[in-house]
Amino acid sequence: MSSIGFKNLNVFREIHIIAWHPTLVDLIQWMIVRFNKLATGNHSTLVITSGFRHDGSTHDSVPLKAIDIRSSVFDNPEDIAGEVNAHWTYDPERPTKLCCLLHAVCPNCKTSNTVPLHDNCVICGENIKARWHFHCQVHPNTQYLGG
Repeated sequence: MSSIGFKNLNVFREIHIIAWHPTLVDLIQWMIVRFNKLATGNHSTLVITSGFRHDGSTHDSVPLKAIDIRSSVFDNPEDIAGEVNAHWTYDPERPTKLCCLLHAVCPNCKTSNTVPLHDNCVICGENIKARWHFHCQVHPNTQYLGG
């Protein structure tokens, strides 16, 4: 299947108001083809949960270089992120940066909680279980490694 969903109409608008970086298009297309068949439940497709926004992050770039995708539709989101990062490199000059970061931002203290998955923020204890998502990002030097 080659479809994609949106969290709501605001997100649909967010990803259409500016052009996407061509490499972000390539990355998301690769993910759709690779992972839609693994999505489960009511969402048997990738679901974009956030696109362009004015917040000083990579979501605020023109062209668009980052989007968020729901991770809860997969039984194994850590494996999904690992597979993306095994096939895509964000910037060869900065090998610790990733194209696909599985994380949850705490609404209380704004901490970016990273894997392994857990239900509460490591700093303030706020429940973050429903906030886990894939932050997918590209850089002008992002490369597809094949496979």
